[in-house]
Amino acid sequence: MRTEHEEAGYEKYRVLIPEHRVEDTVGKLKRLSSRAVKLNMPAFDIEVGEPEVHKKLAGNGDPYATVNTSVVPITVVGGVPRLKGWRFVAKIEHDDDVNEVLGFGAQKLVDDDPAMFEKLTQCAPDCQHCNVKRNRNTTYLFKSETNPQELIQVGSSCIDDFSGHKNPVDLLRMANQFVSVMDELSDPDEMGIGGSGSRLFDMERILAVASSVVRADGGWVSRDSAGSSGCSVDWVTSVMLDPKMQRKLVTEGDERKGTEIFNWLTSDSFEVGTDIYRSNLAGMAARGYVPAKKIGLAGSAVATYARDMQKLKQQKERNDKYESVAIGEPDEKISRTVLLEKKVPIENQWGMNVLHIFKDVETNAKMTWFNSGSGKFLEGHQYNISGRVKKHETRNGLLETKLTRVSSPDLALHGKITPELDAKPFIKKLKKLETVNALDANSENLIHVASHVHRFYGVPKDVLYELIDMGADPSVVSHRDGNNAFDYWVDAQDEELIELGLKRWPELALRWDDKMLADYDLIDKPWSQQFRRVRDSVVTNESQEVNSKEGAEATLLELRKEQPKVSEELDLDFDDEDDDQALRLA
Repeated sequence: MRTEHEEAGYEKYRVLIPEHRVEDTVGKLKRLSSRAVKLNMPAFDIEVGEPEVHKKLAGNGDPYATVNTSVVPITVVGGVPRLKGWRFVAKIEHDDDVNEVLGFGAQKLVDDDPAMFEKLTQCAPDCQHCNVKRNRNTTYLFKSETNPQELIQVGSSCIDDFSGHKNPVDLLRMANQFVSVMDELSDPDEMGIGGSGSRLFDMERILAVASSVVRADGGWVSRDSAGSSGCSVDWVTSVMLDPKMQRKLVTEGDERKGTEIFNWLTSDSFEVGTDIYRSNLAGMAARGYVPAKKIGLAGSAVATYARDMQKLKQQKERNDKYESVAIGEPDEKISRTVLLEKKVPIENQWGMNVLHIFKDVETNAKMTWFNSGSGKFLEGHQYNISGRVKKHETRNGLLETKLTRVSSPDLALHGKITPELDAKPFIKKLKKLETVNALDANSENLIHVASHVHRFYGVPKDVLYELIDMGADPSVVSHRDGNNAFDYWVDAQDEELIELGLKRWPELALRWDDKMLADYDLIDKPWSQQFRRVRDSVVTNESQEVNSKEGAEATLLELRKEQPKVSEELDLDFDDEDDDQALRLA
């Protein structure tokens, strides 16, 4: 059985409100609920949760600085009155350039159907109820409750007839107020200013004032992260409404910055996409003026500009590392030597995928590959790979090659080392490898994998000796357990491998102090005395090297103290390239 809220077409909204705004927010929602009851609608269901501590970036522009903010979750079940089976979607304020779209769910409508973006922001002020075309300032968009694909645009003067409601004026006022309150809750930096009447404020001037506020505070301070000094929205509005404050705060540099941002908002460089917030900013800039209640929203363009410029800078830095080169042809199988620049985990409804960003060693071309799971490769390392070209794509001015079915011969044998390993055929494959020390995603090379399996299952030592002869590095430390191959030889108490390790790589014994040997019950083993002697000799040699280095540094320091005297006597001016010659002369 449907509840009265479902019958009324109410929806559930959940918002996070700074703790200091809860009383005001709940008051607004209760007033809306009272008006709903007067229109024979159910009262809103308003639930206030317990305060939560959220970490947010501080407003000083430092990406590493965070502040703790206390927020309170508020859940609201409510909405605007239903009209003959129609549900309210958006209020559209029409303009010659770009419509301003208001409505808590407007962006969701666009996200579900991107074609709606153009309809909302560009539609004429027509009324589909009366079909009379005339110049209207405001229309309302409704969605059918029986057919969600069906929409109707209604002029404000036709709401009376369209609604069939005995109090259409009250109904319209309720809808407007609901839109305003829910939009404010969805954007904490949005606010209304009363008492300013019909005054309009120059958009370019607002941007100059916002630039001065950001300069003074060291960054844009959102309402959620604001302390006792207040948020940027409040300060921009206060300064705009006080000419004396403007004269004191705004500099010529701020005015130039304001003009720069204004020109950006009105240029093709400002990408709106299907983002209604950005569309509203573009509309304000196109009109050139802003009502008082929109000053804060207009000023927030300064923060948007800063974020976009930072992204462009980062993108340019990334692009500078690559050449705009296409590798292969679509559906062609290719083999390349690449450097794995970055792995980017991306979660979706099917699980976790990882975007691999490669740089081709020969051409510096950018190549990308999506893979489910964590992937086979380790960031910052070079691999020989083969794969199939899926397509070429230009992103941010850089041509890149998208790959599929990527594999690497360097890692082909990592998964083949098992307790049932047949050493002879495996060694034949091993000898064909070009890179014996390639690291997998766990930072493990072949000798690490083989030593791990040998420790627990007894892989034939012929494989280990072959790897050592091929130059495998037993010092590589795994990200998975923090051990290297030599550690597994010690833990396995394999005296032959331990003796070989101490002879070839004595420094690997340093980790195994007496306490660790005792913890592993190895302190009294027959080979431990020799093990400790080699280990301690490494410690002694390292200590002597340190003392020798410190003595050399002290001597060099004395030479540097004398150098200015020599240069003065000989009237020499040494630059950085002549440092070695200068020291020799001194």
